[in-house]
Amino acid sequence: MNILHVVYSLVPHRYKGGIPKAVYELARAQAQLGHQSVVYTTNYNSDEKFILTEENRSLTSEGVEIHYFDAYKAGVLFSPELFKALRYNGSQFDVIHAHNVFHPLNQYASRVGKRCGLPVFFHIHGSLDPGVVQKGLLKSLKKKLYLFLFEIPTLRKSAGIFAISQDEADLIRQLIENVPVHYLPNGIHLPAFHKKEEKTFIRIVFIGRIHPKKGLHYLLAALREVAAVVPEVHLYIGGDRKQNPGYVGQLDMLIEEYKLSKKITWLGFLDEAQKYARLAEADIFCHLSHSEGLTLAIMESMGSGVATLIGKGWNVDQAVRMEALVTCDPTQPQEVASILLGLIRNRLARLALGQNARKYVAQYHDWTRIAQTCVDVYQRILSR
Repeated sequence: MNILHVVYSLVPHRYKGGIPKAVYELARAQAQLGHQSVVYTTNYNSDEKFILTEENRSLTSEGVEIHYFDAYKAGVLFSPELFKALRYNGSQFDVIHAHNVFHPLNQYASRVGKRCGLPVFFHIHGSLDPGVVQKGLLKSLKKKLYLFLFEIPTLRKSAGIFAISQDEADLIRQLIENVPVHYLPNGIHLPAFHKKEEKTFIRIVFIGRIHPKKGLHYLLAALREVAAVVPEVHLYIGGDRKQNPGYVGQLDMLIEEYKLSKKITWLGFLDEAQKYARLAEADIFCHLSHSEGLTLAIMESMGSGVATLIGKGWNVDQAVRMEALVTCDPTQPQEVASILLGLIRNRLARLALGQNARKYVAQYHDWTRIAQTCVDVYQRILSR
C-alpha cells in the first residue's frame, strides 16, 4: 500500500512537539510492515524555519521517504508549494493521512483526496481537548472560529478520524456525526532498561514542551514543599526555553520566589539520545498537565522504567489500574508534594511502579501493532 502522511513539521530525531514524532514513528512502523510510507511536510521545526536546498528537500530515514516544502506562517501555516505537490502527485497514493488540526494543510489533503478519489483520514492528536481549545479568551475565540468555519466541515468529508484516546473519540463523535472514529493510541519503541542505582539524592525529571498546559508551574509549587522536607532533591527540566519565552519568564520568577534556583537545572532542548540518557538517570518523572492523557513523553518515561506521576487526564484509567503510574490533581501542591514524598521515601515502590510501567507500554503501546491496526482501517475503507 502507498501511504502519504501530511504533517506541518517533521525533522527526524529533532522533534519539537509530540505530533511530529508520533507521525514519524507511525510511518516508520508502516514501512517496516512492507508499505510505502511517504511524508509531505514543511520547512518549519516548531517556530524555526530552515532554508531549503537541493540537498535537504528530500531524504529517506529508516524506510520513510520525507519531502519538505516551503511554507509561511500567518497565524496558521500555509504551503502553496506543498498543495501543488499534493495535486500533482496525489493519485500515486492509496490513502492520505493528515495530522494538522488548526492548519490549512488538512484542507489541502481533503481537496486533493476528493479530486483524486482517495480516502483521506485525519488524526486529531489531542488538538480538540477542551483545555487546549478554551485556553485564553482571544485564542479560544480564534480556535473556535477556525474549527467551525474550516476544520469541522473538512473532518465531516473524511473517510475516518483517528483519536489517541477513547475520551477523545467520544468528544469527536459529539462534534462530528456520521464519520467513523477509530481509537489509535500513540506508541513507543521500548528502550533498553537501565537498573536504577541507589543515590544520595533524588532526580525528578520533566521533559517536554515548555508550555502552561504541561503544568511546570504546578510542579514548582509542589517542589517548594518537597525541598523543605527532603533537601536532597533536584529537578531537571528538558525543553527549549525559546519556544515560549513569556511562560519561561513566569517560571523563572516562580523559581526565584520559591528560592529553588539551586534545586533546578535547565537542560535545554534534548535530542532522542540525550532524552533517553536523562530518563535512564531519573528516579521520578513528572508531567502535571490537567487535561492531557498519555503523551509520548509520558510513555517514554514509562517505557524507561521510571516511576511516573502525571495529572489526571484522558485515557489513563487502565494504566492506573495496572499500577503503571500515579495520578494527582496538579492544582493542589500539597497533594502533589505528598505523593512525591511517598515515592522519594520508598525506593521499592518507585522500582515496582517503573517495572509495571514498562510492562504496560509493551502490552498496549507497541508501534508495530498500532501501525497494523491503522493499515487495517485503511484497507477496510478501500475494500468497500
